[in-house]
Parts: sequence; structure tokens; C-alpha cells
Amino acid sequence: MSFQAYINNIKAKTGKSPEDFKKIAEKKGLLKPGIKAGEIVKWLKEDFDLGHGHAMAIYAVFKNYKPAEEFKKNKEKPIKKEIKKTAPNKVPKDQSVKNTNKKSVNKKLKFHTTILQGGKTATGIKIPEEIVESLGAGKRPPVRITINGYTYRNTIAVMGGAFMVGVSAEHRKGAGVEGGDEVDVFIELDTEVRIVEVPQEFQKVLNNNADAKKKFESLSNSKKQWLIIPIKDAKTEETKQRRIEKAINLLTEDKV
Repeated sequence: MSFQAYINNIKAKTGKSPEDFKKIAEKKGLLKPGIKAGEIVKWLKEDFDLGHGHAMAIYAVFKNYKPAEEFKKNKEKPIKKEIKKTAPNKVPKDQSVKNTNKKSVNKKLKFHTTILQGGKTATGIKIPEEIVESLGAGKRPPVRITINGYTYRNTIAVMGGAFMVGVSAEHRKGAGVEGGDEVDVFIELDTEVRIVEVPQEFQKVLNNNADAKKKFESLSNSKKQWLIIPIKDAKTEETKQRRIEKAINLLTEDKV
């Protein structure tokens, strides 16, 4: 499930959009500097009967909120403040963020976050905007993510206005984490050539559908992975076949 789909579930349950929650939070003074994440999450859970994962999703949207007055005073302040908050320990030189307009080639950046839970199995982490800017490779760069010493490759995606990276079941197991955990994340640009491994079952279906195969081969690696990862993560053969069928439909209907 995508981050946007997760937000849609919240709207269906409460009848409120993230903007509605934001307006209410503003009136209550919960978006003022110094308010801790725990206070906002607690309010969302108690006042709107949201689960922890849903509350964290709304909070993730709030993280993009920066009052206009604060920008007028100093556009760099929100960036510096966030770095200080998410990385309280002294950051090594190769992890520092000094100029968000320069590329941070082969440098690791560190931030602290919570693994967001979407539905029963989907999880992901929100990448701070200033971190993405510091990587200097656009809004959807290929990256290497390291959590608890475990490193995997992925591509940043934009979902619901937030920068996100998925954490599949395989990677959760490798890093020893689960949805709702607070973690330190190291991120760096992935400059190595990527080879997309297509599951055999999916490749067989593609070979029998010329239009779908042609469309698939024209996709970028990140979009190919977007189709492949759910197939690889399927727990049962029935689920795998259903996801293969969905992927083929998306390709033939040119919806990728």
C-alpha cells in the first residue's frame, strides 16, 4: 500500500484530510516550535481514535509544515533546526549537511525517524526534505539505506507530498526492525549500475505478452522495481499470482 493510500484510509475513517488535521493542530498550538512528536501523536490517537501507525502518518505530513513567518525570518532556520533535532550527537564530517545546494556524492547523511506502518505489512520511512536536497540528485534518486548496520538499495519516491523509501519484509528482518520502531538512518547516493532481477514467474508472463514486455523494458529501473518488489514480497503463491496479474494490467493499460 502506498503512503497516499494510507492517508486515504485515514480520511475514510475520520472524514478528515491531512489539511483538516493541520488546521485543528494549528488552533490547538500543536505546530509551534518546541512541541514534541509524542504530544502530537498522542493527541491524534486520543482525540480521533487513530492507531499508532495512522497517527504517525499524519505526523509525517505535519513534518512538511513550515510557517510562512519562519521562512521570512530566515529560510535556512527550518533546515538547521531539523538537522539538530534528528541528529543530536556530533555528526562526522562526512555526514554533515552544510550546503544543500551542493552534491553530497558518496557521503552518508544521518537522520532519526520512525518506521511508518501502512496496512498489515507495508512499511516505509520518511526522508527529511533537507536530506533529499543535500543528496543533490533530484527528488527520486537511487540510494543506499543503512539501518542497524544493515544496508540495502532503494529509490526515493514522492508519496502524498512526502519523500519516502520502502522497508520490505526482507529488509526489516535484515535490520531487525518493525513498523513503529524509532531508528537512526544513514543514507547515501547509490552510484553503482543497477541490474533489475525479474522473478521467473513474472518473466514468463511477460514473454507471453508482447505489449506488456515492451512497456516494462522501457521503464526506468526504479519503476521496474516498483512493480517487482510486491511480487517478490508475496507470502503465498496465490498472492504472487494476483500481484503479477495486477502488474501486467498496469503495463498494458499504460498506468505505470
